[in-house]
Amino acid sequence: MRSRLWLSLLLAFVLTGQCRAFGIGGISMGSDSGSGSGSGGGGGSSFSGNSSPPTSTVPIIRRPFGPPQVVQLRPNDVVVFAGDSVTFLGGMPGGWIDTFNRQVQQKNPWQNINVIASGVGGNTAAMLDARMEGTVLNYNPTVVVVFIGINDVRHAPMNPDGSRDLSGYMSTIQDIIQKCRNCSSVRSIVLMTPMAIGDKYDGEGQWDTTIDTMAQDLRTYAASNGIGLIDVRRVVIEAETMYNTEDKEFGVLMDQTLVHPTALGSQILAGTALMGFGQ
Repeated sequence: MRSRLWLSLLLAFVLTGQCRAFGIGGISMGSDSGSGSGSGGGGGSSFSGNSSPPTSTVPIIRRPFGPPQVVQLRPNDVVVFAGDSVTFLGGMPGGWIDTFNRQVQQKNPWQNINVIASGVGGNTAAMLDARMEGTVLNYNPTVVVVFIGINDVRHAPMNPDGSRDLSGYMSTIQDIIQKCRNCSSVRSIVLMTPMAIGDKYDGEGQWDTTIDTMAQDLRTYAASNGIGLIDVRRVVIEAETMYNTEDKEFGVLMDQTLVHPTALGSQILAGTALMGFGQ
């Protein structure tokens, strides 16, 4: 009951984020490219706060009950979100990273904060690891947010008991973290747990057990290694019980691809990331 009560406050806790076609400071596509499942090719979308005010609005949904703040923005920060097509599309106008950026610029107009979306469609953790130096760390980020794993879930080999073998995933995450730590510009590293594959209630989807295992592994690793963690998975599980009243497979938080967020899903994702940054 308490969870449902707090979730019912999401819409009452809507903030107004400003939206314009190509961002407050414009969006410039990076040089990296890729292909894979879902839409979104690849690239880095960069944002800054040095142009005219936006002209329309996009609502941002926050959860007043979490997640906790795990990183604090500082003047001249360069924040790079590194991931797959969810990150790539998030950097497009109206996407969740675009919305995140607009709120950051609105609250910190004089801090010269740059937000970059470095996402490549179809990327697994290993693919992201292979391109870290050329498409993430090349921006000299001060904060790196790693949001990767859904494609690993879908392509992970099967164990004899029918479960998915994620043994290589966490070792790759550790390598990504080490590369960030070796980059002199990086001050903070943040992990985001995977969102979902489809809208079914937790435990009903064929991928849920694997996603939940991955999310728990990330929680444990982050807590043991002093890494910030934004627990998207926990938010999504709770939000589905509120918004997916008919237990639909898609169309509520996740679109027909099952892995990309709808407008509502993007709002919740943006709000969750903003709370992790204390925004």
